[in-house]
Amino acid sequence: VKEYNAQPRYRRYNFRSNLDFDIAKGFTANVNLSSQTEERKGNTSVINRTIELATKGNPLSSPGMVDGMLIYLPGAATATTPIDQLLRSGYSTGFRNYFNGSVRLNYNLGFVTKGLATHATVSYANFNSQDGIFPNSKVAYMPKRLADNSVVFIPQGAQSVFYYNESVSKYRREYAEFGFEYARSYGKHNISSMVLYNQTKLYDPNLAFLVPQGYQGVVGRVTYDYQKRYLAEFNIGYNGTENFAPGKRFGLFPAYSLGWVASEESFFPENDIVTYLKIRGSMGEVGNDQVGGARFLYMPSAYGYTNAYYYFGTLGVNQNPYRGSTEGRIGNPDLTWERARKTNIGAEISVWKDKIKITADLFQEKRNNILASLGTVPIIVGATLPAYNLGKMKNSGFDGDISYNDRYKGFNYWVKANFTYAHNVIEFQDEPNRTFSYQNRTGQRFGQNFGLIAEGLYNTWEEVNDVNRPRSQWNNNKIQPGDIKYKDINGDGIIDPDDAVPIGYSNFPEKIFGLSAGGNFKGIDFSILFQGSSNVSVSYSRHARYGYREDAGVPDYILEKSWTQERYDKGLPIEFPHLSEGDTQQKHNYQQSTFWVRDASYVRLKNAEIGYTFTKGILSRAGINSARIFANGNNLVTWSSMFPGVDPESNVASTNWEPYPLTKTFNFGLNIKF
Repeated sequence: VKEYNAQPRYRRYNFRSNLDFDIAKGFTANVNLSSQTEERKGNTSVINRTIELATKGNPLSSPGMVDGMLIYLPGAATATTPIDQLLRSGYSTGFRNYFNGSVRLNYNLGFVTKGLATHATVSYANFNSQDGIFPNSKVAYMPKRLADNSVVFIPQGAQSVFYYNESVSKYRREYAEFGFEYARSYGKHNISSMVLYNQTKLYDPNLAFLVPQGYQGVVGRVTYDYQKRYLAEFNIGYNGTENFAPGKRFGLFPAYSLGWVASEESFFPENDIVTYLKIRGSMGEVGNDQVGGARFLYMPSAYGYTNAYYYFGTLGVNQNPYRGSTEGRIGNPDLTWERARKTNIGAEISVWKDKIKITADLFQEKRNNILASLGTVPIIVGATLPAYNLGKMKNSGFDGDISYNDRYKGFNYWVKANFTYAHNVIEFQDEPNRTFSYQNRTGQRFGQNFGLIAEGLYNTWEEVNDVNRPRSQWNNNKIQPGDIKYKDINGDGIIDPDDAVPIGYSNFPEKIFGLSAGGNFKGIDFSILFQGSSNVSVSYSRHARYGYREDAGVPDYILEKSWTQERYDKGLPIEFPHLSEGDTQQKHNYQQSTFWVRDASYVRLKNAEIGYTFTKGILSRAGINSARIFANGNNLVTWSSMFPGVDPESNVASTNWEPYPLTKTFNFGLNIKF
C-alpha cells in the first residue's frame, strides 16, 4: 500500500483579464475578470498544533520511533508530542476557487451639458471550496522485556483504514450601481459632483434563516475649489439594512470637509523655507448595523431545542424521554443605526525646497447608539434579551508623518517616519453595580486587562508564616516559598477577585510607529524599514505560564527561570513561581495578574533590501531593456521583552496568547524586462 504524504503543499493558479472597449462615441465599456484557484494538501491545523507542541514537548516522553514503529513507553499511552501529532492525525486536501468579474459602462453626456457623464456597474463574486479529510490512526506499540532479556513490541490496537469525510462551502455576492458624475470649471471655480445608487446581495448557505443578505443605499458628493486655494467637500449617504424594522432601516450619514492652501495666497511670502502649507478639517458620520453577526435583530428568533429531557409514562413500562424546547432571543423593534461621529483637523507642510514634508492630524471619534447586549439582567429572567442602542465610546489621538529626501553627489536618499497614537474610553456600557468602583469597565479602555497586582514572590518560610500577610482565597491559603505575593487592594485581609484592578493596557496597541530609509547610487539601491508598537499588553496563555500539560514537558524559559531555593540563595534571576503541574491544583499562582499580563511592545527590523540594476549598454546586446538582481529579508531582528522566538506582532490582537515561533524569510531574485 502506498504511504500517504503528509508534507504540506500549496499551489495557486491566478488569471486576470482587463479589457477596455470603445463602443461608440463617448460610450465605453470596461470588463475585468479574475480567478484564483488553490490546491492545498496536508493538514494545516495539525502543523500548527505540531509547532505548538514542539515549543513545550518533553524530549523524554513518548511516543518515539524504533525501527519505523511508533512506540509508547509504559504508563505514557496518553502522551502527545509532535511526532505523535504528525503520524496519527491523518491527511487532508483542500480546493478553493475565487472568481470576480465586473462590467462597467461609461457614457459621456456632454451633448446634454458639458462635464456630465453616467455609468453603470455590475459585479459578481463567487467562492467555492471543497475539503477532504482522511482520518488515520497509526498503530502504536508498547515495548515489553521478556525473561531472556529480549524486547517484543506489542501492538496497541489494529491499523485502521483510511476513510473519507468531506465538507463544502460556497457563497456568491452580486453588486450593482448606477450613477451620474459632473465636473466643470467656471473660470477660477472648479466644481464636481456625483450621485450614486448601489445595492448588494449575498447568497450564503451559512446565513441565518437561509435568507440572502441585502443592503441598499444612495450616495452623493459635491466638491468645490477656487484656484486650488479654497477647498470644500460635502458627502451624504442614505443607507438601508435588513437588521432593523421597517421605518428604521435607513440612516442618513453626512460628512463635511474644508481646506485652505495658505501658500497659494498672494500675501504668502515667497521663500525657500515654507513652500507649501495646507490646513484642513472634516466632520462626518458613519453607521453600523452589526451585533455579533446576528440578523433581523428586530424580530424574535425561532424556538430551539435544549439538552434537557422530560420523561413521560410509567417507569419501567412505557416511560419515554422527550427533548425540551426553549424560547429564542426576543426581538427589539426600536433598534436603529449605531453612529460614529468623526472629526479631524490636520495640516500639510513642505519646507526647505520640498525636501522635508510633514503631515499631522488630530482626530476624535465619538460613537453612540452602540448596539450591545444588556449587562444588568438578573439571572431569574427567563429569556434571552435582544440588543439595544445603549453604548457610548470615545476615541481620540494624533497621526503624523515626516519625510526627508535629498541628493548628494549622485547619491539619492530619503528617510520617512510615522507615528500614531489613539486612546479610547468607554463612556457608557450597561454593567452591574460592582462592589468597588475601581472594577468598573466604564471609564476604561475597551479590552482593558483586569487582574491582581503581584508584589514579587514569597521567598522564605518567615514571609509565608507572617501572621499579618493576607490570606489567599485559593488552595486553602496553603502558601509556600516560590508562590506569588499579591497586594490586598481593599484591605480586607483576603486576596480574592475583589482585589482585581486595571493592569497594563488592552491587547490593541495605542502607539504605532515606523521608520524607513532608502537610496540609490550608480545602479545600487537599498531600502530598510523599522516598525513597532507600544502601550499594549498580552495575557500569556496556560502554555506560556506553566508546563506539564497534556503529558508534555515544560518550556526551557520556565524551567530555567522558575523559583527554586537554590536560585534564590544564589541571587539568580527569577521570572516564574516554583514549578507546578498546572492550575488544577495550584490556583493561587495562576490568577490573572501583573505577573502574567506582560508588555507586548516591540521594535522590529521588518524589511531590508539591496539590489543592483545593470546598465542598458550591457543589456542591449541581448535585447533586454533592464535587469535588476536583489536580495531582501523580512522579520530580521526584533527587540521585545516577550519570550525569545515569539512574534509580538501576531499576538497584539489576541487575548489568549499561544506560543508560535517568529518566521524569518529571505528572498533572492532577478527582474528582467524585454
